[in-house]
Amino acid sequence: MKAVLTAAGVVSALGNSATEVWEALLAARSGIGPITGFDASTFACSTAAEVRPLPLQQLGINPKETRIMNTHSFMLMKCAIDAWEGGGLRSLPPDRIGFYAGLGMVDYEVPQILPAVVKSLKPDGDVDDNAFYLGGYREIYPLWPLSMLNNIALSQAAIRLQIKGENVVFSPHADSGAQALIEGVRAVAEGRVLAVVAGGVSEKVTPSSIARGLNMGYLSTGIPSPFGAARSGTILGEGAAMFVIEGLSTAIDRGLAPLAGIYGWGSAFQCGEDFTGPTSEAISAAMTAALTTAELAPRDIDVVIAHGDGTRAADRSEALAINGVFSGSLSDLKVYASKGALGHLLAGAPGLDTFIASCILREGIIPPTVNATPVDSDVGFDLVVDKPAKVQAGRIMINAHSCEGQAVSIIVGSVQM
Repeated sequence: MKAVLTAAGVVSALGNSATEVWEALLAARSGIGPITGFDASTFACSTAAEVRPLPLQQLGINPKETRIMNTHSFMLMKCAIDAWEGGGLRSLPPDRIGFYAGLGMVDYEVPQILPAVVKSLKPDGDVDDNAFYLGGYREIYPLWPLSMLNNIALSQAAIRLQIKGENVVFSPHADSGAQALIEGVRAVAEGRVLAVVAGGVSEKVTPSSIARGLNMGYLSTGIPSPFGAARSGTILGEGAAMFVIEGLSTAIDRGLAPLAGIYGWGSAFQCGEDFTGPTSEAISAAMTAALTTAELAPRDIDVVIAHGDGTRAADRSEALAINGVFSGSLSDLKVYASKGALGHLLAGAPGLDTFIASCILREGIIPPTVNATPVDSDVGFDLVVDKPAKVQAGRIMINAHSCEGQAVSIIVGSVQM
């Protein structure tokens, strides 16, 4: 075991707390619905899993600071505060606490630049460049460009929590959230910090993020169906999960009971020819590397939380990889995928899946994979569907893939005190 998780903060379309999200998953509820943040009626994809409004007053955010903040900033702040307080980090020196997060793209919004454009219009409706540069630009809030830098959100949360140790932002897809967790474990294991706050945050669902997903071909016009026979693509989701990671001895000294231990990880890269995600060979290599790092055999893994984004090519590659790596213990393996309920959180996905893994370890029950029936006949493993499944899980593998060929696997497990 490399390090342990001792506290978590979670936000998703299913709720703004860890308890709400877990109970909703067990009840097989889905957070996916019509997009309400903007008029998406002209888009081929008009559904997403959007978070509920967050109580900004409770986060202690100065109203002036919200001008360079957006949904991703609020989610990061909420989850980081919940993890910080749950992990009792006030007792540790600020310069011995690290901060790592996977964060996606930050899109501009029309209201932020519209006043400047309006002031620069010609009588015929075209934009007068000279008018813009001679005065129209003054209508733009001077610090607005900072709001489009994803590391600004990390900086604001670090200032709020007085975290002064080393920090990194990884971007932009699911592999980045996994790498943030891995770097946090490394920092603790190497003694660079005593504890870290680490995890991932999704992008805000915007016209630009929907357009990107449609252009890249991974968004669906329906409901995501991980490993389902009728699957046709994924749906974007909003959400975040942040954890306190520290050494077991530090946790014991501070009187904390770990949520789970992080035992190993692995990564690999190879793009598929017919799609932009990782090949089955890359996924297999990442899972095998995680097993090697953890000094475990495939039969030691009880549950795989699959990336399972619901696209035909990506699910096919992942199913092939799981069937190959776990060929000798497939009958004892259970598989779960969360994106049918949460949508695809991109950088936030592995954090939410790590939270789900910690709940499975604690409760001994796996939520049902939502919208996955009928399961594709090519899926050779036991995908948990229809209702929760009881399990005595000691080790769980979590897969996270990018849209550009990266595959990452993390192994978490129970901790013997």
